[in-house]
Amino acid sequence: MKEKMIIVILFATALLSCAKKDNNDNTTAIAALAIASANAPDKAITFSYADIKSYYAPDADLKFTPTVKSGTAQKYTISPETTTGVTFDSKTGIVLVSSSSLALDKAFSFTVTATSAPKGTSTSTATISFSIKSKTSLTCVYDTASCGFTFPATCPNSSKCYFQTDACKTDSDCSY
Repeated sequence: MKEKMIIVILFATALLSCAKKDNNDNTTAIAALAIASANAPDKAITFSYADIKSYYAPDADLKFTPTVKSGTAQKYTISPETTTGVTFDSKTGIVLVSSSSLALDKAFSFTVTATSAPKGTSTSTATISFSIKSKTSLTCVYDTASCGFTFPATCPNSSKCYFQTDACKTDSDCSY
């Protein structure tokens, strides 16, 4: 990083010396701009991820891609370290989740930090939280023994009983 700034300053100095010889205002303006950009502070970085609360396995894998709202990210870091089934790209900030490799009915949470470019002085964090649920636990089935009446519908995730399967599917614990 230091080397780039030195090169920019040397380039700007060379342009300024040419401008003095030729009395060229455009060259002077370009040189001044080069020096200003070399000394400019980082633009504060802000970013976020899409908010996904629950994910039902064994559907397709999840992909969390950061949306940078301001600044430019130089690198990304994640904590805690990813587990089997979760991969992280420190250059792009993309988090891939493979539901087939993760425990079902479990919640996960990761904090991603972006560091700004070019100087790396600005940081921003975003949290990714999601849970993996089993689709088989969401299926509405008839369960006379648990509910105590004929043809009741329920699902393993819920303790409620319904007279119809359609009513069972409206239960947030049983729908996906």
